[in-house]
Amino acid sequence: MSNLNIVYHNNGEISIKDIGHKLDISESKWDALIDLILEKHSHVFFYGVRLDYFNDDLMETIQYASDDFLMNRNDNFQLILFKVKEANVRLSRGLIGKIWGYYESPSLIFLKDKSNQDSIVSALKASRFYDSLLNSVNGICMLYQSFEEDVLWIKTNDINVETEIVKKISF
Repeated sequence: MSNLNIVYHNNGEISIKDIGHKLDISESKWDALIDLILEKHSHVFFYGVRLDYFNDDLMETIQYASDDFLMNRNDNFQLILFKVKEANVRLSRGLIGKIWGYYESPSLIFLKDKSNQDSIVSALKASRFYDSLLNSVNGICMLYQSFEEDVLWIKTNDINVETEIVKKISF
């Protein structure tokens, strides 16, 4: 995994800068990281904030990629949450990558315990900020993009997962 710059921040966050081009979550270079997270977190959700633009292709792609559509604030796709079909995470992230590109702030939320799914929805309806979610729902690991188009951020409230990520990722 060349051309990646990993930084471990004091607050437990990890940033990975994809040097030389815009972040594409569907690329195989992210397989090792996602497989590592999936070892502990078997339920995956896509959370998109601030839609850049809408077209019919977005809706169709979401329908193919989603197992369960959980939130579409104001029915305008500005803020969405859906459970991702397992095959779209484990086998091919092409559809997720396509949806990822539509949002200014896209993320994948990995959850350990499916019984906390309703808590995720409630927490994100109350506040769209990641820290609020991490403080209110146990067993979460998140991969997200913020304002920098070439940086993937990792944030988790599970110290064991954070330790595994730090120990095992060797980009």
